[in-house]
Amino acid sequence: MAALFAPTVLVNSVSVAIKPNSFSYTEGFGERKVRVASGGGATLAQVISEDVETQLSTCKFMLYTTSENVKLIREWQANNEANVVQASDTKTNFNRTFSNAIITNDPDIALGVDGEVEVEFTSKKSTQGSKS
Repeated sequence: MAALFAPTVLVNSVSVAIKPNSFSYTEGFGERKVRVASGGGATLAQVISEDVETQLSTCKFMLYTTSENVKLIREWQANNEANVVQASDTKTNFNRTFSNAIITNDPDIALGVDGEVEVEFTSKKSTQGSKS
């Protein structure tokens, strides 16, 4: 079993150099509620419902603060929900695509020798597949 640790990240088909170990995501299956219904006595049944409002994917990663990365972030923000984020690792056959992705945080751009900025996208439910 191989660990997932260093994905290639593309945003709008442009390769992005991210801080190692900073990529994380949610699949977008959403939250579920499980309740118990009683049929009397010891008869119990589970009632499961899905909260469709939460069926969105997220992906986030850290970038180092460079003039190029600040420019990219501004472009992604100007695109609103017209971004596509792809993460893949050919060694482990890992592929996720986040379409209609929009930056939902207000990136705090830290300047300095250790400057970093976290970017978080929310998108349609992620899809598996090969990189386009």
